[in-house]
Amino acid sequence: VDLVRPVYDARPRPSSGEQSDIVLKEITITDGAVITGGQRYEHIDAAITRPGSGRFDGRATWRTPKFGAVELRDPLTVEFAHSPADTAVRIPSASVAPRDGASGMKINGAITADLKIRNGATSGEAKLTNFEIAGGDVREPLRIAAAALKITPDRIEAAPFSLTAGPTKVTASGVVKNYTKDLAADITIDAPNARIEDLAALAKAYGVGGINAKGVVSFRARINDDMAVSVDKLNATIGESHIEGSLQSRSGAVTFDLKADKLSTAEIRQWYSAPPPKGGPSKTRVSGSIAIGRIAHDTQVLDNVKSGIQVQ
Repeated sequence: VDLVRPVYDARPRPSSGEQSDIVLKEITITDGAVITGGQRYEHIDAAITRPGSGRFDGRATWRTPKFGAVELRDPLTVEFAHSPADTAVRIPSASVAPRDGASGMKINGAITADLKIRNGATSGEAKLTNFEIAGGDVREPLRIAAAALKITPDRIEAAPFSLTAGPTKVTASGVVKNYTKDLAADITIDAPNARIEDLAALAKAYGVGGINAKGVVSFRARINDDMAVSVDKLNATIGESHIEGSLQSRSGAVTFDLKADKLSTAEIRQWYSAPPPKGGPSKTRVSGSIAIGRIAHDTQVLDNVKSGIQVQ
């Protein structure tokens, strides 16, 4: 059976009690749609074998707005246990294969899942293995060796997992809320004893160049859905200086509170050598406070310097 633009509505409805004598060997779906949890997911292609056995084998492709086409295959196995109100979906193993999309972003890896759908709401657990996001705006591939996800009707929570981006390996955890409506995220990243030159290489891959500092840094960063970033527990050794404190970035404004045992202006000039921004001066607003045990400027030496800084 070949179905073109079918729509599957997952809302519960009474069972008719009737059974069909028709045995299907395979169903192909072109540009289908699924309605569940009040949302409509469109542009789904699939080839399903043994559709009447409660276990579907085959492949499926979803043409997403963000990642282009994402394909589940090799093989995709879905096991259903259905009642009028509940559907249990078990995916023992499936691979996610990248397909070119308009955005240029691609994902691949493997997924297992054990989910329950009740009245259109999904809950359960899933696991990602050897996942990679690349292309598009992601200039350096993001890789996840393994991540466990806990899914409820309104949130997806990830236990701490290792994330590798270029030469840097960090630990991340987080929550994606309202994933069926207005997507919101709260992600925490821990970087213990990362080499600054590795972070500089990663920053350069994302278009931020000119960072020449060398040393070791530890920090915890938190990123929320409007891309506000807060960094605390900052502890860095750069050259001969030791710096600690915190900073926040939100809506074009950067604030900070830093302490340093000593700083040399000659050394600071070597830390960053980026050219002036195109289109004139940056519109980023910078403000904060800094305390320095000793600062050396040419032949001048100042002890116990404290200052507020504000750049509009």
